[in-house]
Amino acid sequence: ESAYVREGSSQDFVYSPINSDFTNNRGLELDVIKYLRFFGVRGNYTFTLSEITTNKLAYFRDENGDLVPNFLITQERPLYGQSRHAGNVSFIYKGLKNKANAQLAFSYTGDRIHTVSQYIDNDEWQKGFWQLDASAQKVFGKKIQVFVKAHNLLNTRLYAYILKTNDYNNIFPNHGSNDENTLVIYQKSAPSFIAGIRITVN
Repeated sequence: ESAYVREGSSQDFVYSPINSDFTNNRGLELDVIKYLRFFGVRGNYTFTLSEITTNKLAYFRDENGDLVPNFLITQERPLYGQSRHAGNVSFIYKGLKNKANAQLAFSYTGDRIHTVSQYIDNDEWQKGFWQLDASAQKVFGKKIQVFVKAHNLLNTRLYAYILKTNDYNNIFPNHGSNDENTLVIYQKSAPSFIAGIRITVN
């Protein structure tokens, strides 16, 4: 994690990696797997609850209405990149005789911090998303393996937002009049595929 810390005995602050004394990280994980001959199903669910308190920069106005920048204040947030809810279900095929394996994996990742901001109330959050991936491979003889991998078959998109509204939200695309957040990133990424042959050379 990173936060603003005082640089030595000076009055200057630097944004630096830290080991915070005000951090909690706890959770629960469930994992289930069941095979019936060559076919299997595996499910996993993780619940994570984390908090960290770090320094943030803020702006405020003094009694004269003048803007005072770079005022340091503490704020609690989840740990970077950690989702409260995450899970996946995989359908598996393992052929022992024909030396073929295949897997179809369906996963969910809940909302999480995408970018930690230096300023208070300005962290960027990634919206929760579903993702579907697949892979298969087959071995021929003792030295040749053919494989194929498919990623992001659902064409999942990246949405990142900050937890506050903006008066101009209504004039931008992908925003509604009742949105409680401000969209800062909307990124498309098409499915990707990889195929190849591995040859073992003695």
